[in-house]
Amino acid sequence: MAEKAVLRFGRTAEAWIVRVENQGTLQESPAMRQFALDIFEKHGGQFIIDLCDCAYVDSTFLGCMVMLHKHAASEEGAGLTVAIPADARATLLGNTRLDQLLQLAETAPSPEGDWVELTGPQLTSQQLGKHIADCHRRLADYGGDQSDAFLRVADAIERDIENSSS
Repeated sequence: MAEKAVLRFGRTAEAWIVRVENQGTLQESPAMRQFALDIFEKHGGQFIIDLCDCAYVDSTFLGCMVMLHKHAASEEGAGLTVAIPADARATLLGNTRLDQLLQLAETAPSPEGDWVELTGPQLTSQQLGKHIADCHRRLADYGGDQSDAFLRVADAIERDIENSSS
């Protein structure tokens, strides 16, 4: 059984950091997304996703990183870096080729203070479904060998949400 995922955040003079411990999945990605969007809106600047202590990421989490990458690219003075050791890049990012899209660093800086555990919003099943669909659509938009599969997942989830609302 996989160890429990934990998100922690910290701050340096130059950047905000979210450290993903053990795994990043559809359960953790809403918290990271909301935190990052709040940081970009209120503070701008640099944001680092630290995957140095992460052994697994699912497609929703990957799509969330693509979403944040696009958001940072559209904001003047904002930036997104993913800290991930070279030997983990193929395992965590290689199948989706995100190692070619994202700005990568070998390590993440240490925060100036203590790490603080990050908890996310409590989402309804429809809100979580919309988040999962959005993340898969971002992966599909990026392209790659699995683009069609990610698009089918997004479409199926959106249909399920629509049908459950009717």
